[in-house]
Amino acid sequence: MLTNDLCETLPLVFQNKARIADRFYQAMFRLAPETRAHFGGGFGEQKSVFAMLIVKIAQSAGNPDALEQIARHMVEVHRRHGISAADFRIAGRALREALESSLSEGLTVRQLARWTRVADTLIQRMIALSD
Repeated sequence: MLTNDLCETLPLVFQNKARIADRFYQAMFRLAPETRAHFGGGFGEQKSVFAMLIVKIAQSAGNPDALEQIARHMVEVHRRHGISAADFRIAGRALREALESSLSEGLTVRQLARWTRVADTLIQRMIALSD
């Protein structure tokens, strides 16, 4: 169940999902250049998967059980690659930057804050699960 803020903005986020993904990875590599080592070939596919994750997060924002499932899945997948709670903290900063730089012109301050809260909730749960 989507909240009104997220429901109203989902089309804009969907249209910008590739930009959000690009900016996420740019921010992550700037904040932690060593994270590049986790990515081999198929980086374009990884960006596509990340972009669809943004949409899945939005669709699950009003459902704590669904967000929990996403968090558990993400931790499980990333654990295989040696990703730690510290890495998720960096990813959280990168995600906030990506959302703000990609969506700030199209969203109200309140709508952007809602997106950021949902992303932060997911990242915090991932950190807790990986500690």
